Amino acid sequence: MKSSDLNRFALRSLAAAAMLAGCGASQPPIGAVGAMPQTTARATHADLSVGNDDWNHGNGDVAIFAQGKKSPIRTISAGMRAPNGSAFDSNGDLYIANDGSTKKPGDVTVYDPRSGRLIRTISDGISEPDDLILDHSGELYVANYGNNSVTVYAAGSSRLLRTITEGISFPGALALDANDNCFVTNYSSVTEYARASTRLIRTITDGVFAAGDLTFDSAGKLYVSNLEASHNSVTVYAAQTFHLLRTITQGLDYPLWLALDKRNRLYALNLYGEETGSVTVYAPDTSQPMRTITDGILGPTTMVLDPSGDLYVANGKICNSSRKCNQGSVSAYAPSSDEPSLQIKSGIHNPVTLAIDPKH
Repeated sequence: MKSSDLNRFALRSLAAAAMLAGCGASQPPIGAVGAMPQTTARATHADLSVGNDDWNHGNGDVAIFAQGKKSPIRTISAGMRAPNGSAFDSNGDLYIANDGSTKKPGDVTVYDPRSGRLIRTISDGISEPDDLILDHSGELYVANYGNNSVTVYAAGSSRLLRTITEGISFPGALALDANDNCFVTNYSSVTEYARASTRLIRTITDGVFAAGDLTFDSAGKLYVSNLEASHNSVTVYAAQTFHLLRTITQGLDYPLWLALDKRNRLYALNLYGEETGSVTVYAPDTSQPMRTITDGILGPTTMVLDPSGDLYVANGKICNSSRKCNQGSVSAYAPSSDEPSLQIKSGIHNPVTLAIDPKH
């Protein structure tokens, strides 16, 4: 990542460096960036994927877990380097964004998680990919930090359909609204693009300060996390008009990731909340946290909600001053619970991406 980028991925890297030095609670400088449902496990299905980034060796892999299990079904590493993002498509295939560099631009690898087979590698137009997302038709969108673009690929294919560049500057996170319009976080803005087009519809700057993540609630309101030290916040925008409704600051400390459950409760993953990291939860249309989750959280890197409202939080690799390392874990919380009902450590080493297969 470039030193000018203040996004969630750079912050995550700084957190790892701080933990390695034995000072995990220190703040980064400006300019840097659920309980598993207790049902019968289906060992042939990939319910949870955990992307591990081995930052000591520049390699990575993905551990695949069946529902409610602490040990992986399998680990996939073919064609993988440093996973930055992950997503399942409607067929259950797993997409991994592999980070790049000036020497290796990165790519997206696609797997059948049931067998671990590498299906295809997508590289055309990709440069240091930071995020990826699939629309309702199965088209793949990739945010490319390295060349300031969003590239779009045909469903089930490596074929490049279009490249979006207008208004793109250090793209980080992607989100799609109900109409499959694409929204992109840039360093100082959020840009919206028409479905199946490169046309820029609007640029949102009011309240945006080093945008980190973004998501939509069921009413179409847009939520954006801001990572600049003097503006740690989540800004909320009206549906369709996207004028600023309110700014949430209480309980936030570098909110890397956002998620909304089916009841429109907002979850914010804080890199430094309560010193070791936290998740703050907000009732709909409120700005004060209804609760703060800290138990089972240490050096968090990402989170995800499954369709039933179970929360999963990945905790990164942490080393002390003697270079003895805790390889990380994934903590799972039942809806409305502040204590983990499951902690996964087997097959985990510096987890940085999580994805839930929506079919299972």
